[in-house]
Amino acid sequence: MALYARDRAKDPLLWIAILLLATLRSPFLPFYAVFPPLWLATLIVTVAWRRTNVLWSTIAMAIVLSFTFGTPNAVPPQVNAIATLAHTIAALVLAVMAARLAGEPAPVAMAAPAPSVGAPVPA
Repeated sequence: MALYARDRAKDPLLWIAILLLATLRSPFLPFYAVFPPLWLATLIVTVAWRRTNVLWSTIAMAIVLSFTFGTPNAVPPQVNAIATLAHTIAALVLAVMAARLAGEPAPVAMAAPAPSVGAPVPA
């Protein structure tokens, strides 16, 4: 990422994705661990809202992350394992999406064409 010119305005996406990956060290995420991926999903939607495939993928991941059971003891361990697996996969997909968006090259500003020699200068 550091070797290429990119849009520095997308750095928060990359940093939150890095922090999100750091939180995934537990096989059973606590019930409050869905908030960083949801924040990341919000940022991805605001950055890439014109791309329908990114937009709908992000919304799908946010829907997966929105299903929680409240307290860890509310469901059997097998159901909790399936839910945390789904949350982990959704968080990883969002982190990859954020890294790809943050790594896109910066838009090149187009300069106005230089007036040709002998052309009238607008007043």
